[in-house]
Amino acid sequence: MYRIACLTGLFVALIALTGVGRTAGQPIPLDQVPKAVPKAVLDAVKAKYPGAEITGASKEAADGKTSYEVYMKLRGKGLDVTFSPTGVVEVVEKEIDGLELPPVVRAALDKKYPKVTFVKVEEISKVKDGRAAVDVYEMKFTTPDMKTIEVTIAPDGKITGEADKTPKADDKAKGKDKKGG
Repeated sequence: MYRIACLTGLFVALIALTGVGRTAGQPIPLDQVPKAVPKAVLDAVKAKYPGAEITGASKEAADGKTSYEVYMKLRGKGLDVTFSPTGVVEVVEKEIDGLELPPVVRAALDKKYPKVTFVKVEEISKVKDGRAAVDVYEMKFTTPDMKTIEVTIAPDGKITGEADKTPKADDKAKGKDKKGG
């Protein structure tokens, strides 16, 4: 029963961090991307992100709407872009260096979690009327006391989400701490 309660809590936290109404994407194997992802999406990837290497994709559904998230590497950094089936960019998740965080965002992080070691930092932008605007910064890091934390901070410096991602002792024994997520 305790495990079910923990899983339910984790599920609720996951929804809060990723957006209400979005279902888990259906992974598309890399070798199937050319067949499973609409041509308009693949053409948009080539046009908007020349030189990007596609590393995977998924088909997603949110609020009755289908979209395609394309996972890429561009200049050594992760880049996940969500497209409509017609190739219109909806969301851009761009991996950045911690040093690239705006000062107000970094100050909010440092106030609550001083001296972190970043695992991953992403700038997440939503596109509306053809214009991208940063919606949130998502950071996964390790604290000096070896906790793994994931935090989202709005561009104004307000912390909008927090989750402790520290592997539990029984997860480490089962090898579940090898993949961050």
